[in-house]
Amino acid sequence: MQIVDDPEFLRRFIDQEIYVISENKENVIESKATQNAMLEPVLNYKGNNTAGVAVCIGENIAHEEKKLLTDILKAVKLSVNEIALFEIGEEIKSIEFPDNAGFRILISFGITSVNSKYLNIETRYSPTTIETCTVLISDSLSSLVREADLKKKLWTALKSMF
Repeated sequence: MQIVDDPEFLRRFIDQEIYVISENKENVIESKATQNAMLEPVLNYKGNNTAGVAVCIGENIAHEEKKLLTDILKAVKLSVNEIALFEIGEEIKSIEFPDNAGFRILISFGITSVNSKYLNIETRYSPTTIETCTVLISDSLSSLVREADLKKKLWTALKSMF
């Protein structure tokens, strides 16, 4: 068994403070909290991603919300199988989208507290271009199920994008 003492490597696997100890094991050389140095998780997505559209939703959404998402996608002539569907849990604070995702449109339903260059847009229902991607931030699917006015705002924004 090989002992690995590289703090950058160990931070990926250990969620407690890491101490690097000198060869003579007498002095602590360094102590770093891993929270500050944690790498952003790279998310996997569901779907085939053939349309170049990514959709971010919360984990464990209700049946009504899934149906609404399906209806929204049908309205813009897409299906769940054609998009990259990212389910983002509440425990995720920072994310990096996979380099191979290759989406040109990103729609986020209620995911706004996650640190990401794509998801930290404050204006809702106003398509914003970041690099080569058009991003639309929407309220959560549960809010859209309850409030018709929010659905109208979303539909107006989607018509300008598709």
